[in-house]
Amino acid sequence: DIEDLQSDYIRYGNRILEIYKDICMNPSCLGAKYLFSAIEYCLENPKFALRGKVYPYIEEKYNTTYDRVERAMRHTIDSACKKGDYDAIISYFGAIIKPSKGKPTNFEFIDTITNHIRFFANTKITIAV
Repeated sequence: DIEDLQSDYIRYGNRILEIYKDICMNPSCLGAKYLFSAIEYCLENPKFALRGKVYPYIEEKYNTTYDRVERAMRHTIDSACKKGDYDAIISYFGAIIKPSKGKPTNFEFIDTITNHIRFFANTKITIAV
């Protein structure tokens, strides 16, 4: 149903932007747009292999190349990890960040945010009164 798809887009899109804000990632950067589209693609297509489908999808959507997609995403993640809110970054990616690198890979970023959104989309939060 088209209304369900639209509400998922609004819910997921808003959540992705909230995470960007939490970690101080600039959503107007080209890499952030590519990451946004990649996360959205993974949320909409959970059965596809992440590595095999995401970059070709982004390449086609933005009429660009694999190398440009990879480089823009990596630059955006690097910038967020260097200049962003370190505590927020650790709260999302702490378990997967290798101390030698200090940041997630592109696929770790996409996968972690996708899983985070899926988990909280399927979790009902109840507050005891």
